[in-house]
Amino acid sequence: MKLFTTIAASALANHYDSGICHDCPDTYDGECGGLITDFNTIVSPGYERGEYYDLLSCEWEIDLGDIEGFNIVPLFFDVEQDTYCSYDELIVIDGNGDEKIFCGTNSWRRRKSAGKDKKAPPRVTSSYTIKNDGFETLFVEGGKAVIRFTTDKDIREAGFHFELRKFEPTRLQIIEAHAQRIFDALADTGYGPRYQGRMEKIFAKLTTASASGEDCHEENGFGSEADGVLVFDDSDMCKLNGQVNAAINSFARRNACDGRVKMRTLAFLLAFTNAQLITWGGKCPEIPLIKDLDANAYSGAWFEQARVPDKNQGDDKCVSPIYAVKDDRNILVNNTHVIAYTDGDHHGQELQCLSGNAFVLDPDFPNKLLVTFDFGRQSFNYRNERANYWIMETNYDEYAIVMSCQNLGEFIVEYGWVMARDQNLRTNNPARYAEIYENSRSYSKVWDRDEIFLTPQTGCEYDRVTVYPE
Repeated sequence: MKLFTTIAASALANHYDSGICHDCPDTYDGECGGLITDFNTIVSPGYERGEYYDLLSCEWEIDLGDIEGFNIVPLFFDVEQDTYCSYDELIVIDGNGDEKIFCGTNSWRRRKSAGKDKKAPPRVTSSYTIKNDGFETLFVEGGKAVIRFTTDKDIREAGFHFELRKFEPTRLQIIEAHAQRIFDALADTGYGPRYQGRMEKIFAKLTTASASGEDCHEENGFGSEADGVLVFDDSDMCKLNGQVNAAINSFARRNACDGRVKMRTLAFLLAFTNAQLITWGGKCPEIPLIKDLDANAYSGAWFEQARVPDKNQGDDKCVSPIYAVKDDRNILVNNTHVIAYTDGDHHGQELQCLSGNAFVLDPDFPNKLLVTFDFGRQSFNYRNERANYWIMETNYDEYAIVMSCQNLGEFIVEYGWVMARDQNLRTNNPARYAEIYENSRSYSKVWDRDEIFLTPQTGCEYDRVTVYPE
């Protein structure tokens, strides 16, 4: 995890411009390094004479206690420059073990050749972050770090003079630092860069929108202040993602006085969670235990009558999930729906069939299942997954109410479906449908929302079929 945020220093003060020491000893026999427990200064051995020593191996252990973070501010920095910082190097290691290597100079007057033709080819490493053009103010999250300074026996430069300063990060900088953890976790995935790009645009917009320092939570439609998300759990990336998204939304409604920024931020969060309805400050519904759930009786074809808007489903019509028991804990799923398509001059309708699996995570709670659609590449560790298909109520031969919910800190994201055996229950028996829908409202207020989608179950003819996985 990159816990370092480079902050451009506005100016470098107290540059040491002494001439190079021509008659100084090459090696150093004094103390080099030590424990630092206060906001103090750190200088390289020999800085006062104008150049550091050969063969140094210094280590300063910084322990400033339980703080949000601190800045390492370069009052002066000049360490032999090399593409890979192969010869003389300064390393900063944060409390999480991540390393950043520095060399080069902040003083344009002292930039010079590293004498590359005198030395062996530099080592090449991909396990560190290397910065070979000087040292800018560095933010370290938390109160611990290690600074190491090593030199070889050849070219000597002036060295460095650092000052440790307590850093009070802004709310947005704290959120952004935790978002970086998610970026790193997704770095090797196909969608990671796209996710990071969109998030970075949001941070940029929020930075601009909150520059005035105004508090505009009332202007953005909220009548009271919110404490926001204060706890971030980086041991679980899914949980951390929810916390970061909740924190961004909280910050936006409190600080982004440009309402358009607030709405665009919210739109992204909804796209990321794949849902179109959230409830601020809500609680997920309690799941009633159906101890004697009869999976065989539940099997067969169901027809969706209404659903909480779901980005994955869009405006799909003629939705019909079909279930078949595989074994004691697995139910085969075949979700079908009809969509319109255009192929050249031809306009038609396509039946899409998506195969998946419903797994009973806990045999003692058989109506909580995990439904997955893996396109033939099943790779789930069921012990670490969360149930996403809750059978709240069913009488098997007439209707079923299914829900799912995620608690993302300041708000919850809910999904829900009302299904019937009769494809056109809403029109064939509206009174009975109203009774069933009233039952769904008893589980969550989300069913009171105007945005509830009534799934069309007419005009379901199709002229082609696509099956996933093929």
